[in-house]
Amino acid sequence: MRTHTPHTPDPADIYLTAADVAARLGISRSYLDQARVRGDGPPFVRIGRAVRYRWGAVIEWAEARAARSTSEPTPADRAA
Repeated sequence: MRTHTPHTPDPADIYLTAADVAARLGISRSYLDQARVRGDGPPFVRIGRAVRYRWGAVIEWAEARAARSTSEPTPADRAA
């Protein structure tokens, strides 16, 4: 007899609120909101009036900003 096992989503595919993303990244909600308006924040989706971020896309966005020195632009800054 087969039992039904609920599908466990990949953590990268979970959608989070701006408050959740800001808390997980250790940044202010205000910074995240302003980055969304400027267009340089992590990719997001709108569901009605709600804004949601796919956690995998947030991680990719953050990793693109990795730097080895404060005196050099990050890879994301150089691409812009």
